[in-house]
Amino acid sequence: MFRLFSKKQDNEIVTETNSQQTDNNSSLDVIFNIISSPLVNKKGKVYLYEWLKNDGDWVEEGQPLYSIVQFEEGSGEISDAWQLVAKKNGIVQLLKKKDELIQEGDKIYTIHPKGKYSLENTPSKESFNFYFDNFKYSIQENSYNFFEIKEWNKQDGELVKQGEIILTINCDTTRYNKIINHYAEKDGYIDKVKTRPGINSLHQNELIYIIHEKDEYRIKRKFINTSEIIIDDFTCKKIIKWKQVGNNDEYSTGITSKSVDNKISFTFSFNNIDEKDFIIFQFYSKEIMLSKEDVVSFLFTDNRIISFIIKSSSYKAYHPYIEKLFENKVQITDDELQHFEMQQFLKWKIILKKQNQEIIGGNEGSYQYQTHKNLTIVINKFAKEYRELVRSEIPNYMPLLQRDTLLISNENIVSEECYVYLMIDTNNHYNKIGISNKPEWREKTLQSEKPTIELLAYKKFVSRKMASSFEKALHDTYANKRIRGEWFQLDTKDIEEIKITLTT
Repeated sequence: MFRLFSKKQDNEIVTETNSQQTDNNSSLDVIFNIISSPLVNKKGKVYLYEWLKNDGDWVEEGQPLYSIVQFEEGSGEISDAWQLVAKKNGIVQLLKKKDELIQEGDKIYTIHPKGKYSLENTPSKESFNFYFDNFKYSIQENSYNFFEIKEWNKQDGELVKQGEIILTINCDTTRYNKIINHYAEKDGYIDKVKTRPGINSLHQNELIYIIHEKDEYRIKRKFINTSEIIIDDFTCKKIIKWKQVGNNDEYSTGITSKSVDNKISFTFSFNNIDEKDFIIFQFYSKEIMLSKEDVVSFLFTDNRIISFIIKSSSYKAYHPYIEKLFENKVQITDDELQHFEMQQFLKWKIILKKQNQEIIGGNEGSYQYQTHKNLTIVINKFAKEYRELVRSEIPNYMPLLQRDTLLISNENIVSEECYVYLMIDTNNHYNKIGISNKPEWREKTLQSEKPTIELLAYKKFVSRKMASSFEKALHDTYANKRIRGEWFQLDTKDIEEIKITLTT
């Protein structure tokens, strides 16, 4: 942005063609007028330099809206610059693009009443974008003001209420600092856009976050998986891999999470090679190296453990930027893939036999899905999209039904009985209907992530199969009240009905 703007009044440069319609229910077109202005060089070219608000935003009359520059004819140097203000309160529709030439009679923008513009960005919409506006927060006019995020008060994907503090902003002026609280303008799920570690400075018109009425909108926008389908020149069969998983970056080919001590990054993915489904493990050789007979296990919230025995030596993985990235692969069954899709992941464990070492991780993910909640969402979504892709791309697809090297955990041997439980989150009053071998242990696990979880009732069944059938019946009964996965928004009558069913 140009720092030196003329103090010239912008009404000498633009005129209002609909100035006779001043009521709040009419739209206002703003036309550029050079001829009537004594301040503009009639021979110089004028360009729209920068918009200070976004298309569909609410603007206040007199608020800085855009800036223009004029270039001297012949020299190409900037002769003057102006910052122009909105002519009326309302929703702005931008009709000129940045760096576009402005000529006499051009329509620059239109101000609409609320509800009249289809691309309106207001809290009444299902998704509301918050763009930073330094004119709203500036402490000293005509003074240097530097803004940065001091602290996020809400996690990505968290349900927020209107009026709650979402983040605090540090304003650094030429004279003093001030901390500003920024409050939610509507109820919904927070979708953080500005999340790059260490980059907290705020700029005019920068998109900081979105609030969605449904978390599905955030998940769809944020966690994108991009497949890579290759035809093998020798077999003429398709190979399904991934160029991007979870929208982390262009070369993130799997889901990455950290060990508990934060020393090891471990990545896994699902590939289809030679018409077989594989789980692919990737790791840095300087951190770990998987060898024959090592075991990689995944624990889920229903208490099931899926384990994979490494049967071959690890090999160097191709990556355009990473030198010492290695990988290994093990076939995976359709039932196991379905479990990655349907159940919430808790943590992973790697047993290195030769080193007599165990490594546990999966408490947090990488960048876009750093929180454990987002990590579990990305895993479910990735497994779902992989299963759909192989069924559509692989002719006569026949998934593996059973691995020869399936491991059965000691816990599953000892405890065949299973429980259907009902829990409540006392913070948002959502209810969880699920199954577990140990519902009290499941309650403690969830409480470690969110202390407001409470166990209301549970019922024992002689096998997991019967418990799963009963759980599915409850899910189907209250399907119209499902929030996501196993979470439902039940009323008092629903809760009492389920409690009676589970305690009799």
